Amino acid sequence: MESSITADSLNRNDDQLRDIEEKTLEILLVDKEPEKEQEQEEKTTTVNHKYQLPLSKVKAIAKLDPDMNMISQESVLVLTHATEHFIRLLTNNSYTSMKHCGGKKLDRVHVFSVINNMPLYEFLDGVFDN
Repeated sequence: MESSITADSLNRNDDQLRDIEEKTLEILLVDKEPEKEQEQEEKTTTVNHKYQLPLSKVKAIAKLDPDMNMISQESVLVLTHATEHFIRLLTNNSYTSMKHCGGKKLDRVHVFSVINNMPLYEFLDGVFDN
């Protein structure tokens, strides 16, 4: 059963969506030290975007690719911004799936439902299998 997701359905309940995004990012950033968190909040780009993901960790993950010798700071900023946007989009779609199912709590089942039913996330199929 595939449901169509409209812009209106994604824009509903913005406060709840922001809470879900914050909780998702908190889960990703559990091991962040308090001093680094404060430094991270101060880092901004020319458009005043405050990054939630630590730039140093994004850079370290990017360098895990054996073909990657060096990566510029601008590339790290773009990659971090794209990653945050992807997390936000996946969270919004998962939230819509939860509401469509009549749930009140976002669970991994809703994320899996989005991954399995939306062609955009086909590349994630099987990634979370145990």
